[in-house]
Amino acid sequence: MSALTMHTTQYGSETVGSPPQILSPLVGLTEVPEGEPVHLELRVAPPGDLQIQWSKDGQPLSAGSRFNTSCERGLISLDVIYTFPEDSGMYTCVIVNPFGMVKAEPIVVNVIPEIEPGQDQIDAQWAAMHEAAAVPIREYDRDQRSRPTSIPQFAQQPVISSSDVLEGEPIRIEAQLVPTSDATLQVEWLHDGQPVGTGSRFNAVVDRGLVALEIGYCLAGDSGHYVCVASNALGEQKSNPVELRCTPEERIVTKSILDEASINHLRQLEEFGEEHSHHLEEEKQGIPPTFTGTIEPASVHVNEDDAVSFVIPVDCGNGDRVTVEWRRDNEVVKTGSRITGKLELGLASLKIHYTQPTDAGAYTCHVTTEYGHADSQPAQLQCEVSGSIIAASQLPGDKEKGLQAIEAIEAYLHAPRGEAFVEDGPSEAPHILNDLQPVGDIEEGMSVHFEVQIEPAGDPTLTVDW
Repeated sequence: MSALTMHTTQYGSETVGSPPQILSPLVGLTEVPEGEPVHLELRVAPPGDLQIQWSKDGQPLSAGSRFNTSCERGLISLDVIYTFPEDSGMYTCVIVNPFGMVKAEPIVVNVIPEIEPGQDQIDAQWAAMHEAAAVPIREYDRDQRSRPTSIPQFAQQPVISSSDVLEGEPIRIEAQLVPTSDATLQVEWLHDGQPVGTGSRFNAVVDRGLVALEIGYCLAGDSGHYVCVASNALGEQKSNPVELRCTPEERIVTKSILDEASINHLRQLEEFGEEHSHHLEEEKQGIPPTFTGTIEPASVHVNEDDAVSFVIPVDCGNGDRVTVEWRRDNEVVKTGSRITGKLELGLASLKIHYTQPTDAGAYTCHVTTEYGHADSQPAQLQCEVSGSIIAASQLPGDKEKGLQAIEAIEAYLHAPRGEAFVEDGPSEAPHILNDLQPVGDIEEGMSVHFEVQIEPAGDPTLTVDW
């Protein structure tokens, strides 16, 4: 098998005539489990025209599909795709170019082999297989032992704790069955030939031959005959019936639990309350509402969009249902976000937050209760209409001077212009003050800066070509 050798060529190397140098030592994983990959790498310079030879334990590394090598821009690497124990050893790399060679410091790679299963592990696996095979046999033996030998029999017929109960009381019915070790035994309770309903009130018990039915609280519908049915794989057996009689309670209690003296006392209190309420109704006389003053202001003159308020004192009497209504020229004023009205602490008020010309007119207030109504004297509102188009100047300060300044600016802007401005040409030919300076020898890839100083500096027609 041929040795693992790699040859690279790169034109235009950075350094001409120098042997290769190792910039970073050989590094990588030094200990891996068998089958895991290994990656080794180092960096050298210059990167061009290199020959790379990998070796293990002093012998050239044989080429194969498991090994991948690369060299790109001075980065040299070796990849072992998957490892075997025989890949353990000391790895190094020799780099050669036309001007010399260099050898990397070796690195030790240890491949940990997979552990072969020992005798203890083999014995444990055999024991697990034997246990898995024995499970069906044990289940078959258990099924054979649990198979019933006869149909169930009642060693004791069902007995009820109380045959006559009141609605809401608990009862218990229990019986005794044989054989007690029958794993296939099934027990069902019947009420008048129908299965007993399930729910929180019912609890069926089956424990070592003892069977019982518990009813937490009885209802009238639980009355009837109860039978226990026991069955297994060989047949079934029914018990003797037991009877339950549940007496229902009255749904609506019509009989008082108070004695006669207490009933008479309550009757006297009720009669006194009725007489007292009649006296109060007779004594209460309706008082109609009245106005204790006039609308303020009685007359008001405002400009459009101004706010205005009307207030009048009111005595509502002893009525419980009070209604306040404002009218303009005998038309009801509709309230909203612009016009609001309220009655508070004996004062009825109407506020117009911003007036309009249509708000002008005579305003009156009307208060109504279940005992009558009252009407106030009118108050006048006059609204001055504002102009829709503002013709007067809105300039602050002296308006005349402001207008004159604006007219002067407009006259200047509209004045005729002279000939267009023509920029003068250059006054002299350009000449170089400081010429280009040599930069000497530089390496490939380095930056270079050239500069030159020219006059005149303020010539807008000046052009420069390199």
